[in-house]
Amino acid sequence: MRFKLVGQLALAASMVAAVPSLASAAIISMDIRAEFGLNDDDPSDYRVFEVIGASATTSPQLNSSHQIANPSGYGGRADVALDATQQQVSIIGADPFTDLPVDGVNSADFYFARVTITNIVFDVAGEEITALSLLEDGLLYQSPDLPYALNYSFTGNSLTFEWIGDNGGTIYVLDGGLGLFAYETSVDQNPGQVPAPLPLSLIGLGLAGLAWSRRKA
Repeated sequence: MRFKLVGQLALAASMVAAVPSLASAAIISMDIRAEFGLNDDDPSDYRVFEVIGASATTSPQLNSSHQIANPSGYGGRADVALDATQQQVSIIGADPFTDLPVDGVNSADFYFARVTITNIVFDVAGEEITALSLLEDGLLYQSPDLPYALNYSFTGNSLTFEWIGDNGGTIYVLDGGLGLFAYETSVDQNPGQVPAPLPLSLIGLGLAGLAWSRRKA
């Protein structure tokens, strides 16, 4: 009887330890990179912005001051803001061509736009990204004549967003256009497969069971 009870307690403990808990911890740092390709596939012409070790306490974390490559002087970009409290990422079009309006809104034409947020460090051990969803797809001008694909993905500590014209077609980043995404995180209660401490309720149950088995013997 004693061995059966101990086995049941061990099973219960392993189940409790394996269940992740939802969390919303602060972000200590992250790296953000935004790339905007012209109407060809030549990386030397990409307009690139990057910030290393950004904090989630200011918004946006990436803007025009973070330009690291733009050999042609081409206009158009997007600011990136990550709100760790709301667990949202905003990607906002800016710096368009004033002579390239689309439906009355200034824009900039590209082959693709890509934003990556990597090396995200949370202030809670074991926290990681577990889901990513689209809230608003308004960064680009949308028209049946200008189709594009929107792809987004995540890992435990990174987020990737990409807009690319279908069949190599042009996309138009709108001034003030918004791509808005929500992510979720959870804390692994069993990092490294190390058993978590038993809850007090289970410990008490175990002690009571052992005492009962001794009296019965």
